Amino acid sequence: MNDPQAENLETARAETEVPFELAEDGASSPDAAARALAEHQLEAMEEPRQETLFEIEEPQEGVEIAEDAPDEEETGEIDKNAPLVMDLDEAKRIVESILFVASEPLRPRDISFLFKGVSNVNVKVVRKLLGELVEEYGDKTLQIIEVAEGFRLCTRAEFSPWVKRFSRRERKTKLSQAALETLAILAYKQPITKAEIEEIRRVDCGGVLHTLLERGLIRILGRRDVVGRPIVYGTTPLFLEHFGFKSLSDMPKPEEFETTERLDWEPAGGQEEVLGLEAEPETPPANGHANGHSNGHTDTDPEKKAETTP
Repeated sequence: MNDPQAENLETARAETEVPFELAEDGASSPDAAARALAEHQLEAMEEPRQETLFEIEEPQEGVEIAEDAPDEEETGEIDKNAPLVMDLDEAKRIVESILFVASEPLRPRDISFLFKGVSNVNVKVVRKLLGELVEEYGDKTLQIIEVAEGFRLCTRAEFSPWVKRFSRRERKTKLSQAALETLAILAYKQPITKAEIEEIRRVDCGGVLHTLLERGLIRILGRRDVVGRPIVYGTTPLFLEHFGFKSLSDMPKPEEFETTERLDWEPAGGQEEVLGLEAEPETPPANGHANGHSNGHTDTDPEKKAETTP
């Protein structure tokens, strides 16, 4: 009777031995080795195929591999019709066309976004092309100017009356002296509240601020984190465009003014007395106080409109 455990040990030992060997009583010759190898190959073919860690996965039946799958580089937002390298003269003509149809000043960064996918046109190159266009338009009827932190194609100032006559309408850009003074204080001291402006001008500025808001020259920046949370005002890009400034840093310094009576440009609410505005020919606040808080209600006061808005 055969021992099952002994047979299992014999089988395990046979699996760990060399793939094939010659019989001890057989002739050790090339023919015997060939026959033993052939028998081993037949046995290997009859045994079930075992998978190993190095098996290569074969595609499953019924599953097709997409040959036209896009590469990772092709999945971006690059315009396939845009060439990788563009002639800079052509790029300059494109920038010129964009300035022609634009309704507001364009920054070089905004223009460079249109050349996404073109390797040789970036923000630095766009600035260079804009500089060349400014020089090319130096003696032409139209001009390219830098205003409101951007560039714009427009007519020259000497032709403005004729342009207005052709359009048959006059732009409402004239501001009263009171509006100009209020706008100057706001521009130099922004962010600033209505009470701080009135402390300098010594008159109520609710109506003037409402006018400047309608013209789009100023805007509400938010509220100051103090008692009462007053509204804070600042200028808009239209202000820079209207007065021809590239940025707020291009505004003339107060000490450059040639007038003998000028505002005191210390921070609002300072201890120094404000000169030159005490003889202001305007209606003082209804209650006579310098801070301009009226005991009546006015529809043109943007502060009161903001407070009543739910």
